[in-house]
Order: sequence, then C-alpha cells, then structure tokens
Amino acid sequence: MVRIITLLLFAFLAQGCSKENRIVVRGTVILQEGCAPGSYLVRLTAPDPKWFSFLCDRETSIISSSIYNCGNAVFIIDMPSRFLQEGKKIRFSLWADKGSYCFSSNLAPHFLEVQDLSEE
Repeated sequence: MVRIITLLLFAFLAQGCSKENRIVVRGTVILQEGCAPGSYLVRLTAPDPKWFSFLCDRETSIISSSIYNCGNAVFIIDMPSRFLQEGKKIRFSLWADKGSYCFSSNLAPHFLEVQDLSEE
C-alpha cells in the first residue's frame, strides 16, 4: 500500500512539473502608431499564420498596399516605456487579440494586449 501511494505521489508531482509549450512571438518595435492609446507598431520577425491566429494568410496580405499589414505586423496596446525605442527587439507569448480594433480595413494589423513582453 505504501508503494502505491508513493508511486501515485511521484506521478502527480511529475505531471505538475511539465512545462507549457508556448509559442513565442518575436518582433521589432517600429513606431508609435494606431488609434488605441499608447499603441506601437511591431514588425514580426517570422510571421506565420499557421502559428499566430492574429495574422491573415499571405494571399490576403499581398492585396494590401501598406508595408506593414495583417500578415507581418501587430499593434501592441499600452507597451511599457522601457520598450518604446525604435528598433528594439522584443518577444512575448501571452496575448489577447483585440482584432482590427478601430480600423475599418481587415488588412490592418491586429491590436494585441500582451502580458509577458520582454526584450530579445
């Protein structure tokens, strides 16, 4: 009986120690822009709509005449001041997608609220 309890205890502890496989988003701060207060445009390093639900597919983004669009960039809302430098490399893995927010075009980059922003 003691062996069974020990094995069960070990199994539960081992499950609690497993890491989540979060997808990390990497990008470069471009400039303060957008209609949300304190929003900054970020160009993504490796945009892939298969991994990031806030991106449009490549066929859709080609239609856009803008350099930064729904296929290669995002706006981050309320970015902390230590990241507000043009060219700063950043990364994050926890976000809430707010959609196109205030733009009427569905080709505009999405606005994201990010919880774990860090420097690359």
